Amino acid sequence: MIRKLKFILPVFFIALGLIPVCVNQSIALNQTAPSPVTQQTVNAQPLILYSLSDQTLNQPATKIPYYIKGDIHYFTKSQLGSHKTGGHSPWKDDPFLTVETIATNLIPNLPKDKYGNILMNVKTDNKNQIATYENGTVIKKISENKKNALVQIIVPNFGTYDITLVSPKDAAGIYFIKEIRLTRIFQDMK
Repeated sequence: MIRKLKFILPVFFIALGLIPVCVNQSIALNQTAPSPVTQQTVNAQPLILYSLSDQTLNQPATKIPYYIKGDIHYFTKSQLGSHKTGGHSPWKDDPFLTVETIATNLIPNLPKDKYGNILMNVKTDNKNQIATYENGTVIKKISENKKNALVQIIVPNFGTYDITLVSPKDAAGIYFIKEIRLTRIFQDMK
């Protein structure tokens, strides 16, 4: 039985190797090759995944929802006071660092530990405010003025998130996510 398998397996793999040769020769003889499949990227209409109204943003900062990785939190007066005096989380007054810290839940298939920390190498250019993850995802600041900013998360073969942030008047410089808009990318086979 063992001798037969030793002979049959090499013959099987040789036969598999001849199949592409036979197929290529028959195409060459007929001079007709199958038409190539082309892919075209199609952008869908943007989807608004999260949004705060201007009316909500005009409330006291303690009443404005604060988006953190898909959950909603509210600041206390003491947390806002602590931030004003150089408190615990200085990234909250930088829109790029805010998105990089609290919106990574939007990136599909991003490996994380049980605490939600990203388990992937990231190259960050703080001067230009661009972060590039090893899976090709890019987070970059597009624009910023005194109280508003736009940051994008670009996920290869998935889509782009446009994240609008605002810093309400009594929020001690903290940026809140006002809107998350996703534009999906679909591959159209023709």
